[in-house]
Amino acid sequence: RWLVRSQVERAAMGDMGRQYDPGRYRALLARELTTHEFEIVERTLGSAHAGTPPLDDLLLATSASIKEWLRVRARVADGTTAGPILVTAETTLRLLRTRESLTGQWLVGSPRAAVSAWVLLACGLLRTVCGLSLRETASRLECSEPGAYRRIQAHERLILSDERYAEVSAGVLTDALRLDFSPAVAARSGGG
Repeated sequence: RWLVRSQVERAAMGDMGRQYDPGRYRALLARELTTHEFEIVERTLGSAHAGTPPLDDLLLATSASIKEWLRVRARVADGTTAGPILVTAETTLRLLRTRESLTGQWLVGSPRAAVSAWVLLACGLLRTVCGLSLRETASRLECSEPGAYRRIQAHERLILSDERYAEVSAGVLTDALRLDFSPAVAARSGGG
């Protein structure tokens, strides 16, 4: 909701009867945007993604609710359209590297065709919650676009079929939201 122009303008108008005043924006913002928030705003404003990112809901959601949101997205996803820009790629990849270093190798799939779950998570999350294009995802992960597309499809299938994979995905998104928006989370929950 915080990137919907009509809602921002309504807030800038203040009490009923006031004229719209863009000069009130600064007064409405109690703090400067973090680097991560600014990147997300810039990417969102420049994206063709339809609709408003569900940040307000996800920022205060439990990990279980976020897992369900990821599953709903996976059910409707076809891998061809980037998801909303919720968190930065930098934060997401850093969290995945940290988790991988703590837990070690994690393979999914059949023994003959096992693949790193960490690689699938990176592809899937960059595309579905960081809003990266297929080309950007492939470039970030140094793979071909068809390879990235196959990994994104595998990510969507695993979100729906593998409980551990879905939980780790939700945990990474939960942590990324908290890191990228920690001042906003504190303000919304009354802690800041």
